Amino acid sequence: MLIIPTINCGDFACVAEKLKKAGEFFSGLPAEALTKEGWVQIDIADGKFTSHSTWNQPKDLEKLKIENLKLKINPEVHLMVENPLAVIDDWIKAGAKRIIIHIETLELKSLKIEKLKNYASDCEIGLAINPETPIEDLIPFLSATIDSSKSFMQILAVNPGLSGQKFQPQVLDKIKFLKKNFPDVIIEVDGGINLETAKLCQEAGADILAVGSYIWESEKPQKAYEDLQIATNVGQIDTNRELLYKELSYKLQGVFYNVRNKYGMYHKEKIYHNALKEEFQNNQISYISEPRIDIFSVTSGKKLGSYVPDFIVDSIIIELKTSPFTIKDMEMQLIEYLKSSKYELAYLVNFGEKYFKPKRYIHTKDRKNIISD
Repeated sequence: MLIIPTINCGDFACVAEKLKKAGEFFSGLPAEALTKEGWVQIDIADGKFTSHSTWNQPKDLEKLKIENLKLKINPEVHLMVENPLAVIDDWIKAGAKRIIIHIETLELKSLKIEKLKNYASDCEIGLAINPETPIEDLIPFLSATIDSSKSFMQILAVNPGLSGQKFQPQVLDKIKFLKKNFPDVIIEVDGGINLETAKLCQEAGADILAVGSYIWESEKPQKAYEDLQIATNVGQIDTNRELLYKELSYKLQGVFYNVRNKYGMYHKEKIYHNALKEEFQNNQISYISEPRIDIFSVTSGKKLGSYVPDFIVDSIIIELKTSPFTIKDMEMQLIEYLKSSKYELAYLVNFGEKYFKPKRYIHTKDRKNIISD
């Protein structure tokens, strides 16, 4: 799950300071990774669509990007304004890579749909919906404005405007509705996110969480950001069953996410392999690198050959990949190796996926089935 720090400031000095700090969260990402990661959301409120106003000068952001070429961020601009189409060009020029506009500010009949689609060639366009707006109001916009296979949807879990508001749990039903009826839509949830509500949103089907006060009001913002990365993944795994190798699995999840946060998604597999070795050592996790696992005939018991995974940690197989997609063949291969071995648990860790999520496979106690959780 992707965690996006959110900046909600009244002046540009505050914005610039938090952009710099957020950039430090992604300091390990290679430059080419910024097309997929390193996202930071900037809230823009005009005091008309919202009850208060924030800094809203795109030229300041454009100047900052020019002056500080080393600033490692991917700006997502959340336009909580009365007339977003009047300012969207300015924010694209300022360097926004994604712009989110509210359906409450749009009239479908008068909306220049083709113009909105054309923006997507320069900048990803997302739609947002307020907590009190019925989810059914979104559907005409979702199907008419952007190709549904590429759609990005933000569900606001608080009233638009001020940071630090309490999460409104009724939005969980909206997430579930969208995930069920539009499974290809990327769902971002913004507002009131902490360790508890993050897990609730993930269980409902969210893909991305935009987080402000939980990160910035923490004594250690970067640690708060990393804690959310780890907690959302662990929460997903431990939802429906007691976790096999629970304590060790939690440690491994933290290691996987630390490596991904430091090195992004564009390195070769050997880089991640060596980075994991270093993290295992730092966390006092014993491991065997590239062990040879013998595969035996299920009928005669004779040795058929060997399989060499990336690591064995205790009784856990760890297999690394760097594909931009989750390839079914990779999963099936690992499952067959797990079935043919003495091991109970395996991880498939694909550092090349856009929305990073290590997968666990459990060989049941009766040795008849493989469960993925």
